[in-house]
Amino acid sequence: MALALTPEEVDAAMNRASSDLLSILDSHLIPLVTQARFYHLNFHTLRLFSNLHETKAGVRDLLRVQLDLDGAANLETRSLVARLLAAWDQTTKRVTQEDEMVAAAKAANFPRAVHSTDPPSLRRTVTTLRMDLSLSS
Repeated sequence: MALALTPEEVDAAMNRASSDLLSILDSHLIPLVTQARFYHLNFHTLRLFSNLHETKAGVRDLLRVQLDLDGAANLETRSLVARLLAAWDQTTKRVTQEDEMVAAAKAANFPRAVHSTDPPSLRRTVTTLRMDLSLSS
C-alpha cells in the first residue's frame, strides 16, 4: 500500500531534506510527492538515502514492497523506478567519494616519517661550501 501524505506532511518532509539529496533527486526528475515520501520515512540525507539497501535489486524490492512502486506495473512506474535507481546509484558514489576525501584529509594531517640528518656531517658540508665560496671570490 502506498504511503499517502497530506499537503502539510509533504511540506514538513520537504523542509527536512538535505540540499544535496534534493539536488540529486531533482536532477533525476523525481516528483516532489515521491521525494517527500522518502523524507517522511527519515531518508532525508544523502548518506541515509544511499543506505536504502546494499544492492540495486534490494532497492528495487524496497520500492515495490514499501512504496508500492512496481516497475512491472506500467511504463510510467518503470520510468520512475529507473530514475530512483539512478539517483540511488549516484548517492552511493557521492558518499563513497566523500568518505575517501575525509580519509585523505585525515591522512594528510598525520606526521610523516622524515629521514634524520647527521648534524655534524651537515655542518662539515656547509662549512666546506662556505670555504669554497669565500676562496672563489
